[in-house]
Amino acid sequence: YALREGLADHNPCQHVPKPIDNRRTRFLNAEEYARIGAALDAAEGAEISAMHANAIRALLLTGCRKSEILKLKRAEVDLGGRCLRFEDTKTGAQIRPCGDPALTLIQSVLNGHESSWAFPASRSDGALEGVRKPLEKVCALAGVQGVTAHVFRHSFATVAHEIGYSELTIAGLLGHRLHSMTSRYA
Repeated sequence: YALREGLADHNPCQHVPKPIDNRRTRFLNAEEYARIGAALDAAEGAEISAMHANAIRALLLTGCRKSEILKLKRAEVDLGGRCLRFEDTKTGAQIRPCGDPALTLIQSVLNGHESSWAFPASRSDGALEGVRKPLEKVCALAGVQGVTAHVFRHSFATVAHEIGYSELTIAGLLGHRLHSMTSRYA
């Protein structure tokens, strides 16, 4: 900015080495999945709201980005087509196939309210705002550390890879356009 604006004649950081890429490599193993599932069941209604619990479940079952689930609109859920038809994601409009457990969960949530959002906020007309704090409570209850909503995405890709899905299929499930990102996840 300073160079563009003529406020400096050189970049003072030109020869400073960049920090090491902090790539996230955390993913859940089968035991952690089970513990998080049990903790979700135990926490729902007591520690966290049912809507937060269901949003976390949807993250686990779909491999979607946190923002994609939290901002999912009722109109984007295509139960007949067995997919989510996102109007806008990080990489544009996308269609993501979903398995039966994810669709059953989402349908159940949709049947419980009339909002235009799949996961509506309880105190406003908008979408559910966040899952970080509820997820922290669930993970503490489960005794699992280092888990974020994005870890669920990595875990989804890892499981798909382990059960033999092709990199191209995994890319489609995650909404990746470049295979290099998919292989990094898996």
